Amino acid sequence: MTTITAGPHARTASARGRSPGAYWLAAVLAVVGVVAGSTLAWNTFLAGQRRVDSFDRVAIPGTMTVEVDEPEGLVVYYEGDANIGFDDLTLTVTDPAGRALIARRYSGEMVYETIDLTKGTAVATFDADLVGTYEVTVDGVAWGDLVVGESFARRTLPGVLGGLAIVAGSLLAAFVLVTVTFARRSMSRRDQGGQR
Repeated sequence: MTTITAGPHARTASARGRSPGAYWLAAVLAVVGVVAGSTLAWNTFLAGQRRVDSFDRVAIPGTMTVEVDEPEGLVVYYEGDANIGFDDLTLTVTDPAGRALIARRYSGEMVYETIDLTKGTAVATFDADLVGTYEVTVDGVAWGDLVVGESFARRTLPGVLGGLAIVAGSLLAAFVLVTVTFARRSMSRRDQGGQR
């Protein structure tokens, strides 16, 4: 019986032959991840911007109606160049049953920019527990617009953060693959050098 044993040079040559493929795989993984993640984040952001444009709004001072199809918490935004906050506005909210609701100061900070670069800042929030038409009246300043809608962050952040996570994850995976491949090549070279 004849036994054939592969020598160390055969192993290292095989390892070297696989390395370029690993580098190509890392490159493809990085490119695909960056493109897919960036596309998801950007499309989500644009969808959020279009949603903001569809929110109900009125010039200050003024009164507007807001149609609510299902109970939810709504956010009141101020759009304009001035630095206007909750204390600068007088808000009155009436629900479909004719009851006055309390508009609370928005906790935290939420800012957006519309497609035409108008700045919007969350100033208040209220609970729309009934389905129907709400009336919102605003006074206190004589410029800017009052906007009422859902939380901009709640709609856009998951998709944007998810897209960024895909980008970061793909780059990290590509980096790990390149690092491991390079380390294995270096070990193979050292082994080959020691056997000469």
